[in-house]
Amino acid sequence: MLFSSLSRLCISAALALSLFVGSGCGSAFAFDHRHTAFTDELQKYVGMSLIDYGSWKKSPENLKRYIDSLTAIGEVEYKSFSEDEKKALWLNAYNALTIYLVLKYYPVKGKKAYYPASSIRQIDGFWEDNKITIGGKTATLAQIEHNL
Repeated sequence: MLFSSLSRLCISAALALSLFVGSGCGSAFAFDHRHTAFTDELQKYVGMSLIDYGSWKKSPENLKRYIDSLTAIGEVEYKSFSEDEKKALWLNAYNALTIYLVLKYYPVKGKKAYYPASSIRQIDGFWEDNKITIGGKTATLAQIEHNL
């Protein structure tokens, strides 16, 4: 009898906690500061320092969901992050958005003779025109790279 009461209490507590974490009030607890979703994608498509853009382009949904999770971070939640967490957040945002945009244009076709044919430098405005908003702060790829 004691076991079943304790068991019910634990289950009730777990359900209550999951509802709290899943609600807007618990969003600060829901953000994965280990960036597991992005790490999982990198492990699938990166090997020997090369990215398999061709395969990744066929299923970019998980990467898009990860980027969406970054843009869903509100100002209050963002302010609760430590400086190290913010730095990791922006570094991962930069890398994820860069990869996502390369997938969008892949295969990159060279038009400019002064850059390698498959370089992202072939994409006009790549760093200046592409932005992301996290925690109420909007930045281009160039701003993230130079101001982090």
